[in-house]
Amino acid sequence: MDDFNQVLRARSEKLDALREKGIEPFAHSYIPSHRSDEVIVGFEQLETKEGLAESGEGEHTSVAGRILSWRDHGKSHFAHVGDAGGSIQVYFKSNIIGDERFEELNLLDLGDWIGVEGPAFRTRTGEVTIRAESYTLLTKSLRPLPFGKTEENTETGERIEHSGFADPGSATQILLCILILGVCLRRVPRSSERLGVSWTLRGSWKSRLLSFSPCMVVHRLSRL
Repeated sequence: MDDFNQVLRARSEKLDALREKGIEPFAHSYIPSHRSDEVIVGFEQLETKEGLAESGEGEHTSVAGRILSWRDHGKSHFAHVGDAGGSIQVYFKSNIIGDERFEELNLLDLGDWIGVEGPAFRTRTGEVTIRAESYTLLTKSLRPLPFGKTEENTETGERIEHSGFADPGSATQILLCILILGVCLRRVPRSSERLGVSWTLRGSWKSRLLSFSPCMVVHRLSRL
């Protein structure tokens, strides 16, 4: 519990640091030009038609979603951003977005919502990626998502996968995280049945969630 509280304090401190810099941590609106899957398909179509620029870049695009992964490489960072279409890799480089904005990336965490603008390209490993020319913080997540973990039995060498929902006692938490992870509400009944959630509880929470606007849902869930 102490470790968890430390995580919460660290995220709260980052929230304060963002506000001190004049950055709004809960943006009111952002309209992306594409979903992540549309960016990937569009790039591959241009690639097939040999319609890419000489630099190997596709069209300029913008996406918005939750940060699902983060890799620090010094003067550059790679992240995966998830939205309703799936996820796409984003490449941040200090000499492109500027040193100050690059430094502010240190105030972001897994689970935060961001909007990213830039051209699509294919990395050396073959992954379609957005080269960020600018980014916007949309919602600061104050609690970490239940990503789960992997442990190894020291005696047998067996690897044990622990789900983020190892404790099945909170059906409410499961439903909220289904929404957080971008699963369309029309798929909730089928997913919830597999998780053993009662129809009455599911219907109640679905109606309550639908009573909020998307921005309110994102804002409230991030502060749970």
